[in-house]
Amino acid sequence: MRSRLLLFLFLSFSYLNAQSLLDNAIKNLENSYTQEKVYLLLDKNEFIAGENNWFKAFVFKNYQLTDISTTLFVELYDDKKNLIDKKRVLLINGQGDSSFQLKEDLQENIYYIRAYTTYMTNFSEDYQYIKPIPVYNKNSTRKFVLNDKVKWNAELFPEANTFIENQTTKFAVRLFSNGLKPSKWSGYVIDKNKPTTKLVEFENYDENVADFYFKAESNKNYELVVLDESGNKQAIDFPKPQKNGVKLEVILHQNEVKYRLKAFDISNSLKNYKIVATLNNQLVYKAEIKQNTEQLSNGIPLNKKLNGILQISIFNEKDQYVSSRLIFVQPNKFSKKPQLSFDVNQNKRTNNSIQIINPTSSNYAVLINQLPTNENLLSALWLTEDLKTSIQNPNQYFSEETNLKALDALLISEKWKKFNWSSLSSGQHPLIKNKPEPYLSYKGRAIKNGQPITNSTLNFFINYPDSNKELEMVETDEQGNFYLKNIISEDDFSINYFENSAQKKSKEETFLNISLVPLNNFVPLKKELPQSNYILSEKVVDENIASTYREQLENNKKIESNKIRLKEVIIRAEKENKTKKLNDELASSLFKGMFDTTFDFVNNDYNVQSYRDMADWLNGRAAGVTTDQNGVYIRMSRAKIYINEMESDFEAFKAINPNDVAMLKVYKNAGLISNAVAIYTRRGNHVSPDSSDSKNLFIVNGYNKSADFLSIDDYDKIYKKVPSDMREVLYWNPNFSTTKENEEIIEYYNNDNPKNYNLTIIGFDKDGFPVFYEGKIN
Repeated sequence: MRSRLLLFLFLSFSYLNAQSLLDNAIKNLENSYTQEKVYLLLDKNEFIAGENNWFKAFVFKNYQLTDISTTLFVELYDDKKNLIDKKRVLLINGQGDSSFQLKEDLQENIYYIRAYTTYMTNFSEDYQYIKPIPVYNKNSTRKFVLNDKVKWNAELFPEANTFIENQTTKFAVRLFSNGLKPSKWSGYVIDKNKPTTKLVEFENYDENVADFYFKAESNKNYELVVLDESGNKQAIDFPKPQKNGVKLEVILHQNEVKYRLKAFDISNSLKNYKIVATLNNQLVYKAEIKQNTEQLSNGIPLNKKLNGILQISIFNEKDQYVSSRLIFVQPNKFSKKPQLSFDVNQNKRTNNSIQIINPTSSNYAVLINQLPTNENLLSALWLTEDLKTSIQNPNQYFSEETNLKALDALLISEKWKKFNWSSLSSGQHPLIKNKPEPYLSYKGRAIKNGQPITNSTLNFFINYPDSNKELEMVETDEQGNFYLKNIISEDDFSINYFENSAQKKSKEETFLNISLVPLNNFVPLKKELPQSNYILSEKVVDENIASTYREQLENNKKIESNKIRLKEVIIRAEKENKTKKLNDELASSLFKGMFDTTFDFVNNDYNVQSYRDMADWLNGRAAGVTTDQNGVYIRMSRAKIYINEMESDFEAFKAINPNDVAMLKVYKNAGLISNAVAIYTRRGNHVSPDSSDSKNLFIVNGYNKSADFLSIDDYDKIYKKVPSDMREVLYWNPNFSTTKENEEIIEYYNNDNPKNYNLTIIGFDKDGFPVFYEGKIN
């Protein structure tokens, strides 16, 4: 996405041979100010207490998916900054997903989602992701309502923050508000001595900005008046124009950024002034003026892959910062569009499909929901997560109907605050004290019999939830400390730990104790939460949330109940399949039949460690089966004993270690076998987490994986019992996988009113450039 376009020019311009103060500042910028930013795609904008909040996370380093962090921390706060819930999210190539289960007793209010990486905590909290979300609750005594009494405030910004008398200057007017801004507003400029004469008039581009050109005369006082369609009005004094200085004008052309410098009453005019352009804290252009001139025009050529917010900064002959201007370069090239084919309808409770043809990304996030947000991945990536001021409906600047004049006016009113040139020149840089660790990483300490195990090797057997196992050998230092790093598990996992047997000096029983402390951890929020557009008020008697929300809440409960029952059936079926596979592996045809009861010890936890032996465990375990000190009985008749299908005796049966048992079968009047118990011992591949020494076992919290979202196959089974399907989200898949050879199909199931639904598709091509679609499904 970023291509280095570094030019040292002269005409006018000359190369700089020695390292100057400015060179050192630029070097400091490029080496020390790389930063990350986060965007979360939420499944919807508003929530009901008791339901899930799904999200897909994208973490960027500048404009590329990050290669710095592998863990994202996501937190949920109430409006008093009390932590409600938190998630540790696995990042693969800068992407991850998870979900919050919103508790049913959450009061109706505005809540806040915060997201950050460990690396981001080295910089200002202003650049962490914080988003307010409304949560409804029909049982709350209070409700939130839109605060329509919040006033707006207008501010005036001259281009490059320079206003020189008798020179035509471009101004941006920006509205700020903690509430909603008016959609229509206008303004004019007056001479305070002639208040009835409007010198300049303008209309707003959008809710945020307007612009105009104005030339101030000497010794006059001017005033800007801004008013909205409701009659609200604000008057602003113009800043005093300067008599001297350097005026910077910037204009975007198709293939270059034109800039013009003009000096007014300054010594040596523009000689030895420097022009520096940076994009995402990286240098892309630099030039020095060698001629003694009062004005200069030139252009910065644009590489095809160079786009984003460009900062053009001016420095004087002493390398002192003079002024700067932000401009968005190549604003029409902010994403690629996937090629789609629609086979959809607006019939209730019917199947639909959307094809992604010739996909350019191997993995997409796909969302079909009712209400599009006023921000999206593009506005977050290119604008709001870098500037962090209040911008209403920022996604309007990254659509096919983008008003480029409005975007330019917006950037005139902004400053790049991720660094300042004065600090860079003095050599200051952020202290990176919180270093990102690879995935789940821990610092541990090993203690044996009360003393640290020093300079030794420990064996860690990591048991993952998917039954995979891994051996990690770690070395302790002189204090008994060690590091365990780079673990990836999307659920809790267990670790069995042992001292290397070659190092044991005694066979006496020892007490080995291990403690682990995460190296990447949650960091408390210090700053205050942002204000929202809502206020709380008391509900009137019998007042409740809207009927659609009530119906959806009841539906959610029914659906969840159906999901649980369906999940129980699926889990039971999966266990039955695993048991059948084990039975096919161990039992011969003679020992298979309709009259046996099978106990699978490989895929089930029967807590055998709590029993003296297998005879003690078996007593009463199956109908009609009893045991005593002499044998096993089935319906009062002594049962035969088979061990690995060889007939044996009761003493051998009792002598088997319960942890060595893979399967046990009870036969009742089963043909040639008649009444019998057959026991099968474990083989090399029959390992379960509970087979290890529990004294040296502990459970470790893994990443917080996402709750399951209903698949297309689930709807026919679940929604038939739901009388009114009011779903706001018809499809959610944060990891829609594709291949280049095949057309990939998105299948979804309509609700009872499938109109005005919005499709969002997010992916990245092989160069890391966004592949993005957002629009209505027609």
